[in-house]
Amino acid sequence: MSKDTKRLKIIRELIEKPIDLEKINISLNSFDWDYEGECILLHRKNLMDIFDRYLSKEVDGNFLKNWADIVELREEVEYENWYEDLMGDIISSLSAPEINGDISERIVHKYLKLLD
Repeated sequence: MSKDTKRLKIIRELIEKPIDLEKINISLNSFDWDYEGECILLHRKNLMDIFDRYLSKEVDGNFLKNWADIVELREEVEYENWYEDLMGDIISSLSAPEINGDISERIVHKYLKLLD
């Protein structure tokens, strides 16, 4: 398996069903920072799924913050067409609750309505 294939496999895990963010982050940090290859598309559904996990208490606000931190910085991630700005704003907001306010059920419901 090539380095790029391994990298994209980890990115896909981050986007589709992240469980162990520390492991994902450590794995991603083993690659060069700059990347110019194929990207993985983050769909609205992926965001909605992670918000559903938050609302069902499967993950907490800290998990959402850490997940958004990782996603926001990755050059391998692109956002769904027509929703790039909205998704980028949501990811950015989640990654900085100290600036944008704590992650709460109210905020998550607001994001779900915007994405629907």
